[in-house]
Amino acid sequence: MEEDLENDELLDFYWKTTGNTVETFWVKEDELKKVYGFDSSINDCAFYDDQLLIMYDSASKTLDFDVMTDRPEVILFQKLNEQLFAGETSPFKALLPNENTE
Repeated sequence: MEEDLENDELLDFYWKTTGNTVETFWVKEDELKKVYGFDSSINDCAFYDDQLLIMYDSASKTLDFDVMTDRPEVILFQKLNEQLFAGETSPFKALLPNENTE
């Protein structure tokens, strides 16, 4: 994750592809284990319109869609929401667009 966050070319591509209005947060796997007790890794995922979970499997390069259920990803987004509501800045780190990203 840290290597990706230091890669300006990758981040520029990300922001140009998603747009500036997408709220983006990153968290280290060891932080998930330490803070929340997650015992398995969670693939890249997104939450759309408070009900649709979008997951990316980098090994097979496929997207999977699911209506929110009792999956670990749901708990992950609940924890993020709790962090935001409490005004805390970790373990999830907000990723902000570069100033020159349109």
